[in-house]
Amino acid sequence: MNPNRKQQQYIILFVALLLLFNFPLLSIYNKASLVNKVPLLYRYVFLAWLASILLLFAITETRKEKERRDE
Repeated sequence: MNPNRKQQQYIILFVALLLLFNFPLLSIYNKASLVNKVPLLYRYVFLAWLASILLLFAITETRKEKERRDE
């Protein structure tokens, strides 16, 4: 994959995380409700965090795979 495309993916991920963990979206989930005995805000933060880790892993692994093929 093109290195510029990888940089674009990292930048898009950064901007998405910046939006996910800032005021407008966090205030939506900051309610006094429980989902399976877990506050809604905590559930949102941990699921968004898990999704960000998985996306970063996917981007990084495709990069390593491409580098192995080029060798």
